[in-house]
Amino acid sequence: MAKEEGKTVTVKSSDGEVLEVVEAVAKESQTIRQMIEDGCADSGIPLSNVANNILAKVIEYCKKHVDDKIQEEELKAWDAEFVEVDQAMLFNLILVFSSAISLFFIQSSIWV
Repeated sequence: MAKEEGKTVTVKSSDGEVLEVVEAVAKESQTIRQMIEDGCADSGIPLSNVANNILAKVIEYCKKHVDDKIQEEELKAWDAEFVEVDQAMLFNLILVFSSAISLFFIQSSIWV
């Protein structure tokens, strides 16, 4: 990961687990990006609707996608493997990612 690795943010899952995440990785999430940009991340970011196992998986995804050294074909192959999880995990990942995408579109439409 070539992007700034020093600065971190704290995120807290719905089951109380606290994780330190490199800010560049955390900003892959539109929700977290907005909170950081609004100055709401100083005391940690509570993610009350995301369990720790899902949050860890989302962070894994974001880490991979912030890595500017990885080739596009390698990333596509990694993405295909990433979603090879049990149905419950996949459902929860879809919920998290669709929430982030919805927020992105809502924010985009405000400025159009």
